Amino acid sequence: MNLLLDHSFFNSSTKEKHFVSSSLKKFYNSSLSQILEKDLKSAQTIWKSINQFSSKIFIFAFGGAGSISKIASSLLSVKNKKVFLIDTINEESLTYLAGLKKTELKSCQLLFISKSGQTRELIFYKSFLKKIYSKKNLSLKGRLTLLTQSSNSPLLQWINKEGGSIIFSHTSLPGRFSFFTLSGFLQLQAHSRRHWRPLTAKNSDSDIKSLEFLIHHCLKRKEIFFCPFNPQLKELSHWLELCWSESLFKQPAKKQVPVLRNIPLSDLRHACIEELIVKKDQNLFWALDIKSKNKPNLLYENQLKSIFKAKKIPYLFIKMPLNNEIALVELIFFFYKIFFLMGDFFKSNIYTQPWVDYLKKV
Repeated sequence: MNLLLDHSFFNSSTKEKHFVSSSLKKFYNSSLSQILEKDLKSAQTIWKSINQFSSKIFIFAFGGAGSISKIASSLLSVKNKKVFLIDTINEESLTYLAGLKKTELKSCQLLFISKSGQTRELIFYKSFLKKIYSKKNLSLKGRLTLLTQSSNSPLLQWINKEGGSIIFSHTSLPGRFSFFTLSGFLQLQAHSRRHWRPLTAKNSDSDIKSLEFLIHHCLKRKEIFFCPFNPQLKELSHWLELCWSESLFKQPAKKQVPVLRNIPLSDLRHACIEELIVKKDQNLFWALDIKSKNKPNLLYENQLKSIFKAKKIPYLFIKMPLNNEIALVELIFFFYKIFFLMGDFFKSNIYTQPWVDYLKKV
């Protein structure tokens, strides 16, 4: 395992250990690996065909769908100069696209990712790109690819008319949960060095103990303070905050679910540390960092651990190596297991959580 997991000591009960074990067995149902493997192989084939003869590749993905590209590009070392994420409508993006030379437009690939095929921003870019290519007397044939689930949408009709490629994703997930789907694998492949395999192996001891720890301490907690120590983790921590809310507050839970508060390191150093100490029986602390020789972060981490141990505040520190595709996938998979366990534990009916729709078939 590429992650470092460090948490405060506790003795979990036999009941909690049994809960984690039995719930993870459901999560690791044997059919899950087959679904992941199928989508991964498809993503690698599709990416190879898009990448092979292209000078520039534009990925148009808005909202949660684009979060995967943003996280991957901020944390992986491959700064692919060919790949551009368009996830907003702004002057900079419009000017850049409009300023592309005819030779560049000839060898561009335009990848649209839209579950419904009706995203308003993508409909705008459809018209915008059509005008650009028309002005240069160029055809869009062979330049367009749409990844969708809808069999009848404005984007699908346009791309069909222009002679583009339509790829249907059969895994029904909202964008921010789609790391382990065709959409996620395709975007991760764009920012990775390697062809990697999905992680469905058994948990490590530290993984299991950390998951037991989370269940143990979330029983009576009202808030989780989640702090990304490194600015490069901003997109990832924002994604986690959104996923936590979407997973556990979609429907009223039968037990109190702790709220996850995403806080910057600067706030933790000042007001939030006092709040943690004052409400030590109500709060839990998570920190996420990148393995490095950054002494200020390490010194502050050690100071925090000393304070937390003295005040008996439960904490979990997670570290991942920078520029490591496998570590990133491991980390996301670890968070997915947390969502699954928390949904089970707090009786929020895990099968109504949007990211587990496809587990109904497993």
